[in-house]
Amino acid sequence: MADKSLAIEDDVLDKWLNSLDIAAVKESFSKQGYLKIEEIISEQCVKRYSSLYDKLLSGDIDTSVHRHDLGSHGNYISKISIIFSTLMILLP
Repeated sequence: MADKSLAIEDDVLDKWLNSLDIAAVKESFSKQGYLKIEEIISEQCVKRYSSLYDKLLSGDIDTSVHRHDLGSHGNYISKISIIFSTLMILLP
């Protein structure tokens, strides 16, 4: 079950969405290819995610038993496998 303490509150999303200048957002995304979203995730969540990434990179979290289509069945470690392992944590 997902950790609800890491969820973004609906009112936070509503406040953020209502504050957007949609034309500026579209232009920024078109030019840069990404959007920078500030202060939408609580400091508690950032600390928790940071801890998870540290555990992922140190090998404390092993995602090799999941998603064999991502190459975990191979006998190699590559930058690609680390990226896919990161996705496994972000999108379990």
